[in-house]
Amino acid sequence: MYQQLVSYLDGIPFFHSSVFGIISLVFLGLSWCLVGAIAGNAPKKNIRMEHLLLSGGLIAALIIFIFMLISGVSYTSNTPKIALYLTLAAFFASGVCCYFQHVLTSRAMQNGPNGVIWALTQSAMIFPFIAGIVFYGVKFTILRLAGIILVLAALVIFGGTKEHGSSSGKGKWKLDAFTVLIVISFSQVVTSLPFYYKETEGVSAPLCICCMMLGYAAAAAALMAPKMDKAALLEFKNAVCRRDFWVYCILLLPTAAVIAVILEIPGMRAMADNGLGGMSFPLMVGSCICGFSLYSAVVLKERFKAAELVALAFCIGGLCMLCIAA
Repeated sequence: MYQQLVSYLDGIPFFHSSVFGIISLVFLGLSWCLVGAIAGNAPKKNIRMEHLLLSGGLIAALIIFIFMLISGVSYTSNTPKIALYLTLAAFFASGVCCYFQHVLTSRAMQNGPNGVIWALTQSAMIFPFIAGIVFYGVKFTILRLAGIILVLAALVIFGGTKEHGSSSGKGKWKLDAFTVLIVISFSQVVTSLPFYYKETEGVSAPLCICCMMLGYAAAAAALMAPKMDKAALLEFKNAVCRRDFWVYCILLLPTAAVIAVILEIPGMRAMADNGLGGMSFPLMVGSCICGFSLYSAVVLKERFKAAELVALAFCIGGLCMLCIAA
């Protein structure tokens, strides 16, 4: 049944078009706002991101694995082994990077303005775009150069903004945020690369996302294990007995994994097939920044300073220029 559905949808030209890719990745980017909201709220309720990422990563991987077993289809058909292993390794490494991304983002958000931190860290999308131009033939234009300059200018402005209030972690959020920027840049470049090669087409979206979720869980387990004494074990046990822990857990990774299987990999493949692969992350991140900025202003009641508004405008304007096809 599943294979028949996939074959049917694969035969519809729309699902290989740039329009499908754009719609999918914009919706996916908006769904990422949920991650930012949880990263900012969970620690305030004494819920550790490490516990959420370990539990959520394992649950998400298990859900996808069960789905693959039930569907009973080959997820690596006609794929050279080296292409398969490198693709899966890329997504596993991305999961490990994303673990640190979420933990550091959550820590930064406890000490600084959530909207600014989110926009700053998500601006890392320019690096996979630049990699696409340098190595994979994404067309370089004056408008796209202007877009890169605007995003870089936004990063400089974000980094130079004055502190909000008098937090005990004053100044530290910038170090965490710029560290996240580097981690996300590496993660996005790594996960973008496989889609430029036809040899990886046989590697399915569920298998890729399953490896990414295992990367989250592996990173969490590796860092938690050396500190897992009786007190830490009791803390984890108490956490998993809370209802709100499981609400955050399911929304953080399992929900994101399902959306990624449905939209991220097919959307990125559609963009790459139409010569627009370098614009995949700008689309996702641009919609994500806009959505989270609105959430910060309306729900969190954060007030953006003039310089921060200018930086947001530069960032969004730069994203628009990057996404303009020649």
